[in-house]
Amino acid sequence: MTMPSVRASERASTGTPVERGKRDADRHQALNEHLVDPGADAAWSIISYILSGILFWGVLGWWLDGLVFDPSSDTTLFLPAGVLIGTAAGGYLGYMRFLQRTQRRPDQ
Repeated sequence: MTMPSVRASERASTGTPVERGKRDADRHQALNEHLVDPGADAAWSIISYILSGILFWGVLGWWLDGLVFDPSSDTTLFLPAGVLIGTAAGGYLGYMRFLQRTQRRPDQ
């Protein structure tokens, strides 16, 4: 009876599950460092903060318009204010998050 030969990929998977997990995590991180653009990630993060702010504060303004003004009138005061506040607040939060991500910690 002959023993099948061991392939290189099977030899690389030797070790305890913890050791294999660490190697796989290091390999995955090394691959992602070259593929992910941190600037694009920050840009999408800021855009999502702005859109979320517009949605939240716009809906709040729309609700306040319906609560304060007569539904038969076309008066909208709080909706545009909510959209502007949401845009400013979302942009501010996204920018602060960007600054927080880009600052280096002393332990790194």
